[in-house]
Amino acid sequence: GARIYETECSTQGAYASPPHDLHTSSSDFADDLVYNALQELVETIQHGSSSGMFYSLVANADYGPTINPGCYGTPNDNCLPIEAAGITGKLVPQVGYYLLRQLDAFVQPGAHAISSTLGAGGSCPPPPGDPATNEPRSCLWSVAFQNPGDGSIVLFVLNSDPKRAERFSVRWHRSFFSASIPASSVQTYVW
Repeated sequence: GARIYETECSTQGAYASPPHDLHTSSSDFADDLVYNALQELVETIQHGSSSGMFYSLVANADYGPTINPGCYGTPNDNCLPIEAAGITGKLVPQVGYYLLRQLDAFVQPGAHAISSTLGAGGSCPPPPGDPATNEPRSCLWSVAFQNPGDGSIVLFVLNSDPKRAERFSVRWHRSFFSASIPASSVQTYVW
């Protein structure tokens, strides 16, 4: 069958000018991390994409150059680059950098996505930027990969709950472990 490639992804979130002031509030970074991990990584892979390509690698202190004032041509829809040049010219990693780095450190070239299911049941507030729904949703999200060569498994877990840590269990063939993930965070497991 045809392969699916998610292109022109761009992390979105709150930014200040100049970039060295970015994410002065830890809740802004946590909100941006949850939203982008879910939208640009987890759901992209869960929906069958072979990749997710970010297109804005570096921006200057004014978050340019750009053709549009925002991701979709609206000033309030902010596209964050992977890194931004602060007023001193030093590159400042943004939320997309940390997300890509999290996977890049463990998922090898040629790895393929495998099925994973996690769930904490109950209802969780929708991630920042997602429309509110009346459907109960899990606070835990995951994607898993099998690396070529050594066959190692990589499990990327997201807790979208802004207030509570969540416990979960992983079973792989005859192996089993339990773990806890803090609120608004991501973790990666390899075995």
